[in-house]
Amino acid sequence: MRLILRRLTHSRQNLSTYKHTNLTILSTLQEPKFRFPTPNTPNTMNRTHLLQAFSRTATADGYHFHSTDDRYIPQLVTAYPALWLSPPEFKQIKGRKHGTITYNITAHALDAGAKLSPTERTARHTALEEELIKVFSSLSEEEFVVAVENLSIRHSSQTLTSAGEVAATATAEVITFF
Repeated sequence: MRLILRRLTHSRQNLSTYKHTNLTILSTLQEPKFRFPTPNTPNTMNRTHLLQAFSRTATADGYHFHSTDDRYIPQLVTAYPALWLSPPEFKQIKGRKHGTITYNITAHALDAGAKLSPTERTARHTALEEELIKVFSSLSEEEFVVAVENLSIRHSSQTLTSAGEVAATATAEVITFF
């Protein structure tokens, strides 16, 4: 009888330990190990700040600002001068909780040029180049931007819309804090 009671007592202890262990395991499994990124993640915020900074700079310089995929340039650009920012391309990240994010940026500066002579077009290309340098310089002064590197500007001999505009395309790497 003692043996039976001892086994029952022992099995009840095991049962309570088993229940406790299972509850611990279940509670551990129910805690989410992966958390979806919140809207204020560094990547989202940096990209948003970058677009807002470009928009502020472009409108302050008198440009009509647009930012979407390049294939929509002919449909959306209706007034000149215009600054078109292609969606920033996420290039790399350094750091885990704090660090830098590098974006590849492509911007198109457009100005009316359908009835310009070749010398006037050349002068307008030079002015667009200076204005793009000014836009990227003012971008580098933003508090979340570490640096603007590898800025290159090329003049387009072809028009981006059917209006015959003068266009210049700038590409750069923009490094931001997070």
